Amino acid sequence: MRLLKVCTLLAAMTGFSTAQAEEEHIIPSPDDACGVMHKGSAVFNDDSRAWGTRFRSFQSYKPCTSTGAEGMPVVFALHYTTGSGAKMANKSKYNALADKKGFMVIYPDAAGFFGMFNDGREDDATQPNDVEFLKQLKTLFLEEFNTPGNVRLNANRFYLTGAAAGAALVNSMACQSPDTF
Repeated sequence: MRLLKVCTLLAAMTGFSTAQAEEEHIIPSPDDACGVMHKGSAVFNDDSRAWGTRFRSFQSYKPCTSTGAEGMPVVFALHYTTGSGAKMANKSKYNALADKKGFMVIYPDAAGFFGMFNDGREDDATQPNDVEFLKQLKTLFLEEFNTPGNVRLNANRFYLTGAAAGAALVNSMACQSPDTF
């Protein structure tokens, strides 16, 4: 909920109405229905880039499997150029595998040119820093799903996979932030 306040403030400063900010800022809850896709968006900060803060979108899928005492593992699945989180979910079939194996899947949407993740091959300050975005998205889910005495996501079992440009970002994450996933 604290991010909703930030979204509302940023929306007011940028000309969005409060209602638009509330519609744009959606974080799945641990109490949301399982076995279905959930759309989400939030404000992410990146002081190292020209655009500073912006809304970023993602899809997530939570299976109906019990999390157990250690919490559920999480897989981030990164799409190909011109793709989207929703397209990656449809093509990869990770949701069916998540139902069988008991892990959550998060499908981030790229915000770069042509729907491409910024994998760090070029130092272009006009493009989003997707390494930082993925780190913040992981933190956001851990804060939302894990409360004192109720661990629903296993912080030590976050994994990253990708196709094409998404796979290039997986390599960048391994080099730039090896302890995140």
